[in-house]
This record gives sequence, structure tokens and C-alpha cells, in this order.
Amino acid sequence: MRHLIKILIIFLVILFFVPVFVFSDPYLNKITKTIKLKDGELKYYITYKGNRDKWAEYIMQKSRDFLIAAEDYLGLNFPKMDVCQIKARDKIYYNDPDSKLQGIRIGGSNFAGYIGIEYDLSKMYNPALLFHELGHYWFGQIYLYGEEETTCLIEGVVSFLPVAMANLNFLTLDEKEYYSLFQHWGISWVEHADDPALQTDFRWQNNEERRSVYYLKTFKLQYYIYKELGKEKYKEFLIETLATSESEDNIDEIIIRLNKLKKTKWRKLLSGWLFPGKYKEVSPSSLYNRNIKGSNKDNAKNNS
Repeated sequence: MRHLIKILIIFLVILFFVPVFVFSDPYLNKITKTIKLKDGELKYYITYKGNRDKWAEYIMQKSRDFLIAAEDYLGLNFPKMDVCQIKARDKIYYNDPDSKLQGIRIGGSNFAGYIGIEYDLSKMYNPALLFHELGHYWFGQIYLYGEEETTCLIEGVVSFLPVAMANLNFLTLDEKEYYSLFQHWGISWVEHADDPALQTDFRWQNNEERRSVYYLKTFKLQYYIYKELGKEKYKEFLIETLATSESEDNIDEIIIRLNKLKKTKWRKLLSGWLFPGKYKEVSPSSLYNRNIKGSNKDNAKNNS
């Protein structure tokens, strides 16, 4: 009888305590808030490790500011969902067993209600990566599915979107935050010999340097288009892009869209950027405003 009791006790210990260690979430800290958006309330929570409470509150506040600003700026509500989660990690890797890129470090991710960001790439006063991943709720899997040749448009837009919103006073950023957007996405990056045109999505060639170049170049491409169109017409360009269906979205349609907003030789302007060939009008090294620092108002004048 005693032997049976011991077995029963051991069984209960395994049943109730082992799952705590095996299946419990290692992200021990969590903050949860409700964000009021146009289509209802969104339960938003962040899970994180260690003594990073101040950082988590900052990420929460910046997330709220961005989501509200994007709805107003783009005129399109945040996708209807009950919960949105940010899980912060030391490192984030690509996770697809069927891909040759399985295990490659990607830094950030957005998969339908779940966002991953790395601590070192999302420090206080540098919300660039956070904004990029949040922007994918509008320009990404839910609203826009671009072909390979137009993926650079999507990736560049979600990086540059907070700059465009700040310059029209939809998004409030202090000087350090505003400047961090340009620094994070490599405003000082210049072209080099291994610098393919963005019409081909070369970030998946399992080359870390090329992958970095892809994101830096897509940001500068949007900065270039923004400077050509100006603040208001760039906003129109993004809104029209969101209104374009998947089947209609291709390089030719993008050029037509740009020409409606400003009649110019876009294919020539975007040579080396979007289309194969040499840079003809503006190169990445010449597209570098060394006076990016300053208030949003000042930068709106400089960057328009």
C-alpha cells in the first residue's frame, strides 16, 4: 500500500510540476494594455526578459502612437484582430524548415498578430524596427501581396512610413527618434560594386551583406521617391498603392501611378535603383542629407 502511495505521489509531482518547467513561457515579464483604434479596442501586450520595464513601456507607447497615426495618415483601419503581441528576444532567426535560409538571423518579424523584435536593434529612442514591423499590417500579408519585383516597394515603404507621417505631423517624434530612423536604415550608405537593382529580391541569396544592402537601398529608394513627389503627393502614392489589388500590382503599374502624381521620366530616374543599369540621375552616395538632424518641422522642409 505504501508503495502505491509513493508511486501516486511521484505521478502527481510529474503531472503538476514538470509541465511548468517544460512548457512555461520563458518571457517572464509581460505588460498588457488596450489601445483604442477606429475599428474597436485592441488588446496589446509585450513579453520580455529581465529588468527592462522602462524599455517595455516605451515600446508600448511608441506602438500606440504609430498605430493611431497610421490609421489617420493612410485612411485605412488597422486589421480587425482581438490581440496583438510583441515578443522581444536577444536574437530572431528565420524559421522555415523547407527553406535554405532556415536559421538565418533576421532581426525582426511580423506573422499575423505576433511581432518579434531584437533588444539590440530596438533600443530606447530607436523605434525604427518596431515601426517597420507594425507597418507590415498595412503593407504586407494582410492588405498587399506584391510580386517579387514589387516587394522592394513594400519593404521600403514600411521603413520610410514613420518619416513621412512625422513630416506631416501625424506622428510625434523627438529629434533623437526622428534621426534614428535615418541612421537605422543607413542614410549614409553608399553604393558599391555588388549593388543589384531592387527589381530582383536579392535578400534571400543567403548573403548577409546583400541582405543588409537590400533594406538600406529600399529605404533610400522611398526617400528618393518622397523627395521627387513631395509630402502630400507621396501620401497619395501610398494610399493608391493600398487600393491596388494584388493582380494589378507590378512595376509597370507603379510607374503609371507615379506618373499620375508627377509626370517625369521615372524609368530613367530609377535606373540602378529599381531597374538594372547604372545610376543616372541620383546615386545612393549623392542622396545623403547631412542635415537630417533637427525638428520634424525643419526636416519636413528639408526633405520635401
